Amino acid sequence: MTHLGKLFTDGPNASAGATRLRALILGTGVGPPPAGSAVELDTLALVGRLAYCAYRDYQQGRPTWGTGTAQASMLLSPPGGSGFELGAVTHATAILLIRAMIAGADAAGPIGSVERQDLLKRLRHAGLEGGARHFLGCEFDKPASVAELARAVRSPAEGAQVFTAARIAMDPVRSDGRAFLVALAARLGISNRLAAHINAAARSTGR
Repeated sequence: MTHLGKLFTDGPNASAGATRLRALILGTGVGPPPAGSAVELDTLALVGRLAYCAYRDYQQGRPTWGTGTAQASMLLSPPGGSGFELGAVTHATAILLIRAMIAGADAAGPIGSVERQDLLKRLRHAGLEGGARHFLGCEFDKPASVAELARAVRSPAEGAQVFTAARIAMDPVRSDGRAFLVALAARLGISNRLAAHINAAARSTGR
């Protein structure tokens, strides 16, 4: 099972990100929010906060975070007007982040047809309506390319979040997706230093 599949999977062996990623798809306009929708913003908040903290530390010349040492500042919401706050996330941005996650996960290890059907079945049982499942099925069939993701980005802040979304959907111990991330960074204008900050921030949360 790919890292993305583990993120969607419930049960005793589910990853810590299972509820977050499924809630991202169910709760950002792609489908109806799940019951107890306080969790529906978890993944959006995580992507925004990781990207913001990495971008801020990069601009201020701070060192990258150490593995397993998530900083308290990550828990703070990005300030209004920064472009990283939840209020800046539109429906189109949420769709773009989902596409980036699927593309990143596929780059690190193709999503097989059996796994894809299992994911869609779980989402259907969770209440995802048919049109949204069709959209996701199309994305699984043909994940967005680096060029397609880059063309949809409207700002540096959004670009950093797209890169972050792709990164956290990958299994951090695999090297298969590195070429994808390098190409994505180049198209988004993300420097090696900023990419290193984002990668370190993702690692600090176990991703």
